[in-house]
Amino acid sequence: MTLLMAGLPVLPQLCGCQNNIVMATVFFIVVMLHLLAGFGYLAYQLTSSDAPKDNDTHHKQSGTAA
Repeated sequence: MTLLMAGLPVLPQLCGCQNNIVMATVFFIVVMLHLLAGFGYLAYQLTSSDAPKDNDTHHKQSGTAA
């Protein structure tokens, strides 16, 4: 016979279990968002480093004319 069938108050027991589940879910979401942001930043850094760099347009050529 369960506590619910016996008519005993079960709300504190359910709230305690529910609170742990909510806390674990929030913690899991925070960790997943952190990983997503980290891998997104890593992908951004890898793709931006692959772009061709044109250094000739930013520097004046200093040399003697022939």
